[in-house]
Amino acid sequence: MFQRSLQLIALFLFTQWSVAQTNLRYNLEVGETFTVAQTAKQTITQEIPGMTQIIINDLSGTMRFTVTAVTDTLTTLEMTFQKFALKMSSPQLGTLMEIDTDREETTESAESKIFQGMLHQAVYIEMKPTGEIVNIKEADAIINGMVSNLGLEDPAMVAQMKKELEQEWSADSLAKSFEQMTFNYPDASVVEGGTWNNAFIGKGNVNAKNTWTLNNVSDNAIAISGDATIEMDLTNPQIQMVLTGSQQTTLSALPNGFPKTMEVKTFAAGDASTPQLPGQTIPTKLESTTTYTLL
Repeated sequence: MFQRSLQLIALFLFTQWSVAQTNLRYNLEVGETFTVAQTAKQTITQEIPGMTQIIINDLSGTMRFTVTAVTDTLTTLEMTFQKFALKMSSPQLGTLMEIDTDREETTESAESKIFQGMLHQAVYIEMKPTGEIVNIKEADAIINGMVSNLGLEDPAMVAQMKKELEQEWSADSLAKSFEQMTFNYPDASVVEGGTWNNAFIGKGNVNAKNTWTLNNVSDNAIAISGDATIEMDLTNPQIQMVLTGSQQTTLSALPNGFPKTMEVKTFAAGDASTPQLPGQTIPTKLESTTTYTLL
């Protein structure tokens, strides 16, 4: 009788342990389609001698993902941009740039034509079950669409424009951008309250070291939060800038792993320098909030 009781207790404990373990991963099916709205607001504040300069970037867009292939190790998603809007402004200078692919009155500018050209151009994302992106196929379709929509005829100008666009829209840049939304899961099972770590280099040389926590699992959703330390190297020929800071992520995902809602808040600060102000440093801080919402 005593041994039987021990067996029952052991079975109970094993069952409870098994149920508590959650295998977090993408478990998508061929043919599934997901439409995601993204918004981002970024505020850059710089203390230039004699003044404070503020630049505000507001971005929004819609992306459509369709599952085209699934294996044990990779999921392939066809991705197309459905719409895109960007506004750059400053309290001191007003609106510096405004693009909205849904507004007919903005379609005549070169910038608007470029972003109109990227719409509905399919690229293919190959992603591990953890959400780590290993490859982007046919990324050239986006760049080719952008350049084609400008109507350029000079081969040298076409080549130069493609070279410039590749800095932001290459396969590597796209992979780093999408990983902010997808790369959230561990290789091993975890319990509620359990944590895991990952790290990646994001778009714009953003190094993030993440610690994730599984907050809750229900029949309808998976709740995860993340904290990260970040380093952003935003150096270009006009300015040298390295910022460090923190990032907080709140994620609610479907049972199959695809994000339902996601919010990423970032704060970073540091110094910048420019050849126009030799010997001087410019204290700089960056604050941003990015959201993803499944429609």
